[in-house]
Amino acid sequence: RVLSAVLEQLGVIQVDSIEDLVVTAGLLDAYGVLPGDRVAVITGSGAACGVVGDLADREGLRLPDLAPSTVDALRAVLPPFATPQNPLDVTGYNVTTPDLAARAREILVTDPGVDVVVVNTGLPLVPVAEAAESKRRDHRRLVDLLPRSPAALVLMDFLAKDVNAGGRALYLRDPDGIP
Repeated sequence: RVLSAVLEQLGVIQVDSIEDLVVTAGLLDAYGVLPGDRVAVITGSGAACGVVGDLADREGLRLPDLAPSTVDALRAVLPPFATPQNPLDVTGYNVTTPDLAARAREILVTDPGVDVVVVNTGLPLVPVAEAAESKRRDHRRLVDLLPRSPAALVLMDFLAKDVNAGGRALYLRDPDGIP
C-alpha cells in the first residue's frame, strides 16, 4: 500500500496485469497524456454502456452528464427510443443507419464538459478498400474528425483482433492510407 501511494503521488500509472501494461503503453504511445478525466463513451451496445460505467467507476474516471446543447443535438440524430446520455448507446439502428454513429461522434466531441471521447469501434478487419462502402465512409469520417476534434478521441474495441494495413493507417491517422 505504501509503494502504491508513493507511485500514485509521483504520477506513475499502475496496472494489474501484462495485458493492462500492453494496453496502457499502447494508449500512451498513441495519445500521450490525456487532457483530463472527463470521459464520454459512444457505443452501439447498451450492455457495453453498463460495462463501461462499472469500469469507469472502478478506475476513478468521470462520466459527466452531457451539456443540454449536446443532448438536444443528439436527440435530433438518434432514434426516438435512444437515450442521449453518457455513456451513449446509439442502438442497433447503427446497422440500418450507417452514418448514425459518425453523426453522434461529431456532436459528442464538441461537448464542453468532456475531455476524452472513447469510441467503441474496431479497426477494419479487412483492408479498407475491400470493406463495404458504408464502412469505408465511416472510417474516412473518423480519420477526418481526429485532427479537428476538441476532445481527445480514443478508439477501442472489446475484442483483440489482427490489424491490417488499413487499420494501421487509421491508427496512424494517415488519411492517404484510407481510400
